[in-house]
Amino acid sequence: MTNLVDVIGGLRKDMLPQVENGALVFLNERGRQRWCIYAAYSPTSHVSDMVLTQLRAYRDAGFEVVFVSMSLTISEGDRGRIADVCSGLVHRRSSGRDFGAWAHAVRLLGHRLAGAESLLLTNDSMLGPFVSLEPWIDACTAREGLFGLTESIGGGSHLQSYFLIANGAQVVADTVGFLSELRLSHSKWLMVQRGEVAFSCAMRRKGHYTAAVLDHETIENALLEHPELLAELSVLEPGLSIGLDSDDPFRYRYQLRSRLFMRPLNPCHQLNSVLLRYFKFPFIKVDLVTKNPGMVPSAPDWRYFIGPDSSVTEEMIEDHLATLV
Repeated sequence: MTNLVDVIGGLRKDMLPQVENGALVFLNERGRQRWCIYAAYSPTSHVSDMVLTQLRAYRDAGFEVVFVSMSLTISEGDRGRIADVCSGLVHRRSSGRDFGAWAHAVRLLGHRLAGAESLLLTNDSMLGPFVSLEPWIDACTAREGLFGLTESIGGGSHLQSYFLIANGAQVVADTVGFLSELRLSHSKWLMVQRGEVAFSCAMRRKGHYTAAVLDHETIENALLEHPELLAELSVLEPGLSIGLDSDDPFRYRYQLRSRLFMRPLNPCHQLNSVLLRYFKFPFIKVDLVTKNPGMVPSAPDWRYFIGPDSSVTEEMIEDHLATLV
């Protein structure tokens, strides 16, 4: 019902005359062949220190970072802070969600993306990074293809779109082509289908290797090997283990695995503990902390994953969360 209301409301807005509203505020290229387009929105129109930390991490990894703000305004102070880190700034009206922001930026960048070696599409939907992003980026650029950090098998296997890297000139070109032809909508559900789900499918049809650093099976196997993680899942999703043969560990494992395929879980929500505790994942979803729609018991534990080597502090994350109110 929620999706139906979203689609109907979105389609009504889509029927109104659409005018692309936004432009490059500045662009100062450094001559790099890696590009990052970072989509962001703040209801308070403030760019937090945590967001700037993420932008620096991408810049230091060798990307030309283009910051796409969908906030109502950008203060002069924030423009200066963005200019210190980023190669470009786009200010646009919020439409089409993150894929709309990426598509708009791609059109504005135009020929500058021709021949680019890598294109990172990301956003401010994640808190962190708690650990260095370098090994995660390296894993996405070790070979040509389209890569994400995690995948979802709900609605068909597809990469989750908070962090996507197209690596290789032809992969970048086909990514630009997909974004250029993408039909935008004000409906969140439609944009997930047209953007996140369709993108992975389109790139596979093009013959590009498409994979997550942590795919479904990798995360699932880690879950099944750790009783503490299974205990949290049994509290979170009690129906998953009802009627399973607990006397036979091998049968229990495959029965539970079968149910996990039939009832796909969001790795960044229900399996968040697996990511953070077992894989030392660099991020945690903002809406898991602020909304926690699935009532994940470990959601408040994000503070314990900030270590002495983390580039963010607890205060930085709390200040960022305050900008979302």
